Amino acid sequence: MASQSKTEKMADQVEALINQFGYDLVDLEYVPRSKQIRVFIDHLETEASDKGAKSTITLEDCVRVDRCIGEMIEADPDYPEEITLEVSSPGVNRALKKEKDFKRFKGERISVNTFRPLRAEELDTQIKVSAKGQKKFQGILQGLDESSSKVILELDGGRVSIPRELIAKAHIDFEF
Repeated sequence: MASQSKTEKMADQVEALINQFGYDLVDLEYVPRSKQIRVFIDHLETEASDKGAKSTITLEDCVRVDRCIGEMIEADPDYPEEITLEVSSPGVNRALKKEKDFKRFKGERISVNTFRPLRAEELDTQIKVSAKGQKKFQGILQGLDESSSKVILELDGGRVSIPRELIAKAHIDFEF
């Protein structure tokens, strides 16, 4: 079994802590060079549905989570002494990282970047893709095929199925 990176270990600790208070960890970024931790939170799905579909993260939510994480960091000698902690909402262009994100945001317009160009046969599609492949996709999220772990997008020309392990970055593509 591979050992966890420092960022993955932090994310696991933070997620376990904030879940107790009804928050979900959307993303965690650790920048060792500047000793900075950025935490993006949302309400847990059950909490959000109790508060209404448009429940948003408030400043008070961020302060509450900041205090909880700050106490955890101070008590853990594995964290650097001088660290900057930022807690915020994921914003309108929120990252999609977890399996549940690709289910929850079905029907939303999203952007996906892959680690390398993908050819048509890798995308299970008949749409025209350059012979060199394609790395950037924008379309309507149709969901996640759990059996193949592929994210399904409806593009202008048809559907594509993108293997999750090849997704470098995915986020909601909010249009103003």
